[in-house]
Amino acid sequence: MSLMKGVSKQQKLLFSRLKSDFQEAVERFTSLQKRAAEKVKTSRKLGTDKPKPKASDWIDDKDTSPFVEQEQRREEMQAQDQIIEDDLALIHDREERIRQLESDVLDVNEIFRDLGTMIHEQGEQIDSIEANVERAYGNVEQGAEQLLKASQYQKKSRKKMCILIVIFLIIAAVIAIIIATQVH
Repeated sequence: MSLMKGVSKQQKLLFSRLKSDFQEAVERFTSLQKRAAEKVKTSRKLGTDKPKPKASDWIDDKDTSPFVEQEQRREEMQAQDQIIEDDLALIHDREERIRQLESDVLDVNEIFRDLGTMIHEQGEQIDSIEANVERAYGNVEQGAEQLLKASQYQKKSRKKMCILIVIFLIIAAVIAIIIATQVH
């Protein structure tokens, strides 16, 4: 039953139904064989038993005896032919059911193959998705690091700008004081 792992409930039910149909067909075949053997035995016994007297037997036993025996043989042959035809019909029916069962088993096998192929293909897709997710995670972390560095550079840049502005203002103030003192 290790083949039944990963199989849908519907497929399990189909398999169990096919299995029970097959077992039922085998049982019917066995019982039909037994009945046919019993019928053949009884027909042989009838052929060896002395037939029951009929009204025609009382008329002229010597004249009709071969005719009656021939008629009885013909009836026995017809009965045997009918039994054989019935058995053949049953055998053909059984063979047809076995072919249908074989076809159903092949269909289930094909379904399992298709399912295996689909699982394999989806496994590759899942692996690809997983790789993309890991790559995106790495890119997001790298982006976060870059943003942190950019923020630090921006803070340093602001400090430098403030220092440069202060230095520029001091130089401008010194120049303004020098110009004001020379003008006075």
